[in-house]
Amino acid sequence: MKQKSEKNTKNRKFQIGVMGSAADLNYSQELERLAFEVGKLVAESGNILFYGAEKDYDSLSTAAARGAKSGSGLTVGVTYGKGKDVGQRGQHGCFDMFRHAD
Repeated sequence: MKQKSEKNTKNRKFQIGVMGSAADLNYSQELERLAFEVGKLVAESGNILFYGAEKDYDSLSTAAARGAKSGSGLTVGVTYGKGKDVGQRGQHGCFDMFRHAD
């Protein structure tokens, strides 16, 4: 039974969330580089990056999404607001899909 369970996880894509806080956007370039690398590693491992998609400004979670996209990864941005234009503003093409939170 254990072997069957291990086999199922080998082909499974995990959904890995990277969230941050809009309360502190004064972070260092080193921290932004690390967030980018985290996103890239998520993509290179074949998993999906979920992140807080701020539509009005850049953040560490957006940096992670850029990293995932640089590694040809699938990204899903979660943001506030309604309408398809939400996914077209301020994200620099970082997400493949988005979901607004009411």
